[in-house]
Amino acid sequence: MKFKRIKKRWSKEIQALLNKSGVYVIRDRFTKEVLYVGESHTNRLKKTMIRHFQSWNSNSKKSTLKYLKEFLGLDIGAGRTYDLDLVEIAYEVTSKNEAIELENELIIKLNPRDNENKKEVLGFFEDPF
Repeated sequence: MKFKRIKKRWSKEIQALLNKSGVYVIRDRFTKEVLYVGESHTNRLKKTMIRHFQSWNSNSKKSTLKYLKEFLGLDIGAGRTYDLDLVEIAYEVTSKNEAIELENELIIKLNPRDNENKKEVLGFFEDPF
């Protein structure tokens, strides 16, 4: 995979990922620190990847998320977002079956800063007792 600076979420290159499965890596453009590794095995690579570059600051969105969390016990959030000007992206289109396996391999290899599932992939589980 080759890292590239994507200037617009709707660029032709990103649009070409519509209805594809695969993995993507987001890293800091300046420090080269790997921030996040993600995947889509449901032919939603474009949507899954670009959600990391959307703004989630509207009051109505905050209210909805607060309601879901407080009253329904659901912790549904927008996930980690990044400033497109500050990151580089690498991606690889794969089959549905390969996407999850490759994501796990990349998490182990790259140790991304922001992956919440990193401990599970690396084999660190909290002792329930």
